[in-house]
Amino acid sequence: MKTNMLTNNCKDKIFIKKSHTILRLLYFFKSLAMILFFIFFSLTSYAKPKIVVSITPISSILAMLVKDKVDIESLAVNNECPHHHNIKPSDITKVRNADMVIYINEQFDGFTEKLISNNNQNIIKISDIKSLTTIKNNWHIWLDLNNAKILLQEFAQIFIKNFPQLQKEINNNLPIALKELNKLQDIKNNEFRTIKDIILLSDSSEYFFLNTNIKTAKLYRESQKSLRYISKLEELIKGSNNKCIVLSNKQKSQLYTKLNAKTKIIILNSENWNVKNINSNTFQDQYLQMINQVKKCIH
Repeated sequence: MKTNMLTNNCKDKIFIKKSHTILRLLYFFKSLAMILFFIFFSLTSYAKPKIVVSITPISSILAMLVKDKVDIESLAVNNECPHHHNIKPSDITKVRNADMVIYINEQFDGFTEKLISNNNQNIIKISDIKSLTTIKNNWHIWLDLNNAKILLQEFAQIFIKNFPQLQKEINNNLPIALKELNKLQDIKNNEFRTIKDIILLSDSSEYFFLNTNIKTAKLYRESQKSLRYISKLEELIKGSNNKCIVLSNKQKSQLYTKLNAKTKIIILNSENWNVKNINSNTFQDQYLQMINQVKKCIH
């Protein structure tokens, strides 16, 4: 009888031990599950949105608004006209992994439309923003600082709606960014105050001279080598005060070296910007470079 009692007692102790072990294991797995849940929640909550933008000037305006809270990648990273961008395999990967894609329209950066045709991301088409000042068949809109301000304000609304976790950051950055653009406008007006007129040979520069007191003559031609074209250009230079012609960086300045010796040839970086690491100062830096390029018309 004593033996049976001892046996039962041992069984009870073993059962209790097993129960405690099971409870400990359950508690361990419950704690582990909670830890993994919080890690996953933290990673998903604080993961930066991935935004793909067709060209660097638009990327740089966006960076003023979101700074380092968003991963921004540009597709066309060069000084060339976006019309001629050749799609690369890396572009396809960028778009596929993006939370949002921003481009201008099929006419300007149409390569982006090909990339987004089979994707379901949020697509922002800038030409749909009706408050922008636009020139027919010309979409270098960022060179007009008033347009840059409109883009900042439109992007602010879009990003707060799609990424509400960025609202505080955007609300803090927007007024600062608008002030920076106002400063650029003041610098531009001050530096250009003695420039009376210029001659534009590329429509890509046209937006840059909106809202200034500079009179602009425009001579846009596909072929810039004909005698008629050169004759017309010489006539415009003769009647000009500053005798300053403005080309885009895709045009060949060598064609104009035999013009009037007093003619100043300005090559303006107006097509796109070859900047790989976009940050919140990129737009101001690039725009100031363009102001300094045009200042050569004075001397």
